[in-house]
Amino acid sequence: MAPSRLILITLLSGTVVFGQQAVPQTSAAPAASVPEGTTQKGVANPASKVTGVDEVPLLDPGSETIFWDGKTWSMGDQRGLQARWEKFLNEPEDEVETYRAYNDQLTEIINVLSASSNAQSSSEATARAFALLQQASQYRPDAGLCQTISNQVVAAWRGSKNGAALAAANRALENERKRVEWNKQVTLQANSLAQFGRNSSDGLAGENKKAKQFLESTGYDKRLTEIETQLKGNDLKGELVIAKRKLEFQALIVQLFFQRRFQHAIIGVRFYNSVYGDGDNELQLGEDTKNLFSRTAGMSPSLFTLESLARETMGDVQKGTDAAIFLIRHNEMASGARRLMESFLPGEYAPAIRTLERDTKREVLSYERNRLKLLAAVETKDYTLIGELLPEIAKTAKDFDDTKYRGLIETAKAQANFHIAKAQDAAVNGERANAQAELQAAGEIWPRNPALEEASKALLSISSGQGKALKELDDLLKQRNDRAIYDQKEKFISAVAFAPDRQEPTKAAIERIAKVEAVLAMAQEIARTGNAALAWEKLDKLHQKSKDAKVSEQLADLSAKASEYVSALRAAEAAATQQNIGSALALYLRAQALAPGAEVPVEQLAQLSKQALEK
Repeated sequence: MAPSRLILITLLSGTVVFGQQAVPQTSAAPAASVPEGTTQKGVANPASKVTGVDEVPLLDPGSETIFWDGKTWSMGDQRGLQARWEKFLNEPEDEVETYRAYNDQLTEIINVLSASSNAQSSSEATARAFALLQQASQYRPDAGLCQTISNQVVAAWRGSKNGAALAAANRALENERKRVEWNKQVTLQANSLAQFGRNSSDGLAGENKKAKQFLESTGYDKRLTEIETQLKGNDLKGELVIAKRKLEFQALIVQLFFQRRFQHAIIGVRFYNSVYGDGDNELQLGEDTKNLFSRTAGMSPSLFTLESLARETMGDVQKGTDAAIFLIRHNEMASGARRLMESFLPGEYAPAIRTLERDTKREVLSYERNRLKLLAAVETKDYTLIGELLPEIAKTAKDFDDTKYRGLIETAKAQANFHIAKAQDAAVNGERANAQAELQAAGEIWPRNPALEEASKALLSISSGQGKALKELDDLLKQRNDRAIYDQKEKFISAVAFAPDRQEPTKAAIERIAKVEAVLAMAQEIARTGNAALAWEKLDKLHQKSKDAKVSEQLADLSAKASEYVSALRAAEAAATQQNIGSALALYLRAQALAPGAEVPVEQLAQLSKQALEK
């Protein structure tokens, strides 16, 4: 940023923050760093005699913060600026042809005042420019400022007439002084001659005449003193009148500059130079502010300095507005809105800003509202809303960097889930205080976390009864009592909802019994058809894998119903063990006949037949 640009924004920032309340800094608008043990303040106000404000806020463009009266202000968060910005984005653009005619009128006034080269042409140019002022004041965008300048010019002219009257009075006093001095001189000379011609016979008459001449001489001296005093007073009064008018004129120009009416400020400078042709353009400033102007603008603090800054700012506003429109048209709204606001702040009354189309401004307003919602969501830690706003903003602002915000969401989710998991563990172990502390920590990280309410309800349920259920589940898992877990599966499934380490073993136990139940149901259906032997075989195979009590119970019941088959099968197994192949084959054939469809007799007959052939 150019030094002159920095001083300009520094001065203009005073029109934004006066009367506002300081706002706390957030992560979205960090405060500028200030050395420890120091209080950052503003700078001396060059228009303090006009505004009554001794200190102008100091802008730090790096952090977009303003220092004033020992406080830090976020430039983007000021209610006054935000309200003015939103009003601009909602109001219709000025009628282009009318504003162009008005702007041409102001430009012509500046050109007329700048074209004069001698005293006669200067007088003619001033008169013409003064007439043009009256015409320009009739335009609505002017808001009567040209009339205000006109009034100040008239006041300056009147001050000049007063100065002429004082000069005439001084000439009269000079003549009076010469007359008194002449009379005094004549009186003194007459007194001297009388001394030489005096006789002793004159006596008392001579003394009386001498006393009279002395009194006349003393009266002349007194009158001369009065005249000298009046002349000096008139000289001082003339200087004061001119100085007062100059100061008033300068104050108006500085005020126009502060109001960002840069064309009017330039017109004021030109009229000032025309009215006061003595070349005195130095602004009445304190030493600190003079030094500030010299360091930042590289020029002495004069009316020409203000004119130079005004011209530079008007050019920057035009370039910034053109860049903003280009970025907006290319869906780079984040940069476009920023460039437009940077141009609007100093150039609210510039032609490029006043004639900007309302539709374009409404596009910026839509983005700005979403951006402010995003900042509010960050401040309130509403990460769900942040996640919803980011895609909405990306539709018109492809240059918007959402990395920081997505990082906030992911970090918050991870931290909140970590505390929720710790709360679950504490609740399961009966540590109610720790569970509540962890839930509170999770809530501070993400107050509107959808999982937080669900976790709170579940943990409340755990603390009231599910803690006991989990303890009972742990005992049953150690005993490998799948049947008891299956019979109370609803209770245990609810209990392990927030106990991830117990979910898998609980699920496996329930699935094992579910398979057992399927085989039991099939065996019951087979037995119902009258094939108790085949049903017994199905349960016998299951019993070899599962020692479920229900399987043992039904197996015993079927053993009684298929006793002949069971006896033949057991006898065949014993014969095969004793290598009595013939008897074993005969017994398995009998078992096969007793249980059509049974698999064990068929499998054993095939195996024994193979053994017999091998021998």
